[in-house]
Amino acid sequence: MLDREIVLKALKSPYKHILDFAMTYVSLTEKERECVFICCVDDVTEEQASERLQVSRDFVAKHKKKGLVKIQQAWKYCELIPILIDYK
Repeated sequence: MLDREIVLKALKSPYKHILDFAMTYVSLTEKERECVFICCVDDVTEEQASERLQVSRDFVAKHKKKGLVKIQQAWKYCELIPILIDYK
């Protein structure tokens, strides 16, 4: 499985079109995708995300965690990750 910190850095990549393509490697539910993107890409806290989505913080935490695990697994051999994390 790919290191979680690498996944989090890749999700913050300024290369949106490459990130969008890398996300096609992953099968996330809509709830997982929303929670991952709001918290990790938009850099919003779980509490703020729960208010935005009108769900509990535990709901956000659970779906974000499941989504990140799926991304870690799917991106293990993704050739785009070095490009996504090559920024300062």
